[in-house]
Amino acid sequence: VKMGIESKDIGDKQHQPPVPSVDDDSDEEAGPMPPPSQPNKKRKILEFQQVFLDHLPSAQLYERSFMHQNHVLHVKFTKTNFLITGSAEGHIKFWKKKPKEIEFVKRFFAHLGPVTSMAVSLDGVWMCSVSSKDKILNVFDVVNFDMVNRIQLDFTPTRVEWISRAGSNKMLIAVACAESGEIRVFDSKGNKKEEKTVTLHKHPVCAICFHPQLEAVISTDKKGIIEMWEPDSLQMPSGVNFRFKSDTDLYELAKTRSYAYSLDLSPDGELMAAMCSDKQVRIWRCLTGKLFKKNRRVALRPLILASRRRQHGPRRS
Repeated sequence: VKMGIESKDIGDKQHQPPVPSVDDDSDEEAGPMPPPSQPNKKRKILEFQQVFLDHLPSAQLYERSFMHQNHVLHVKFTKTNFLITGSAEGHIKFWKKKPKEIEFVKRFFAHLGPVTSMAVSLDGVWMCSVSSKDKILNVFDVVNFDMVNRIQLDFTPTRVEWISRAGSNKMLIAVACAESGEIRVFDSKGNKKEEKTVTLHKHPVCAICFHPQLEAVISTDKKGIIEMWEPDSLQMPSGVNFRFKSDTDLYELAKTRSYAYSLDLSPDGELMAAMCSDKQVRIWRCLTGKLFKKNRRVALRPLILASRRRQHGPRRS
């Protein structure tokens, strides 16, 4: 019996497959071969890359500034070479631009909450700010960096804008109301009583700008309705080339169910641009109200050409 068991064990050992050695150089033991080297991908070149590179700062003087302790929400630059910043903590800081640097001038604890809106007058002498938390309208003398008036409002402000010409005897401020479509006009040197109330909008106003050439105010609300009106008569400005808004493209935002976050004008007053809630930039011609351009991406080339025209004048054919 023992001999039979031993012979069986010997037979089993003879029929066992050979154990592969570690030193064997077969392909199965070494694993799959590395993939062939791929050709280098073509580097993507950014559009107008050289323009961005040419405008990188190259100053030799760098200083640590007196930064805000919270997010900066608003930045304004005046014709009097002052940079004004407003933060989420309610602080407003004045900076003076010099030939080689920007110098910190003064800080104001202007509001108890975030600065909701800021505006600078056309001549760069006055600045105003509002906050929806403390419902206060502050008026500043930019040149003397001093607060000259403080008005307690009885409504929640959303937007503020100067609606008077440069050097006017009475500097008026338009403040939009969050509870309704009203725009209340205040005298910057007066008391808390408003001069007048504009009721052209039925929904809260989200953007206001003043057109100095037409001496008119352009405002738009949450439903995309755009209104153009004179501060004195509250009527359509006489300098436009249309009589009814139905002859224009001013209903473009209402048709697309969008609204404008902000409005701005070109230096010559011919064009009005709006950054809209549908992530599109729309540009209108102010005199005709016709849509000039609509694009999802801000084109850099037209901005460069416009700056060149302002510097060198219009191109002659």
